[in-house]
Amino acid sequence: MADTLSGWIIERTGYSETELPDIQFKSQAGLEELCFPGFSHDLLPSIRGAYDARSVVVYLNTNFDSDSLLDISYLLHELVHHFQVQNVPSSNRASKAVMEARALRMQAEWLEQRGLADAMEQLGVDEKTLRMLEASPR
Repeated sequence: MADTLSGWIIERTGYSETELPDIQFKSQAGLEELCFPGFSHDLLPSIRGAYDARSVVVYLNTNFDSDSLLDISYLLHELVHHFQVQNVPSSNRASKAVMEARALRMQAEWLEQRGLADAMEQLGVDEKTLRMLEASPR
């Protein structure tokens, strides 16, 4: 699955092929601690995946369903981050917000290509939010 998604990403971005990250599963609490250490977990949104560039690992929620297009799209989203990090030197890399917006746009495009008409809504994002992220300085 990750190979197919990576091919789709490379085709659309022109990124070079790279060794794929390890894929591991974490509970919601584990993802919350990974992404937001020290924050009150009562205030956090549900986390479906995360990319750790230092260890080159994609973490997916243990509830990941390989038959769900939405869940697969979260793997694609994290793979986009992997390719962003592996293909662009840190000195030339866009801000994290811009990188996040790009991954969200690609995730929505992938879902729409598979017939999900309300992809942005399903992802909990809107055009205004994406534009704000894209305008974020380095």
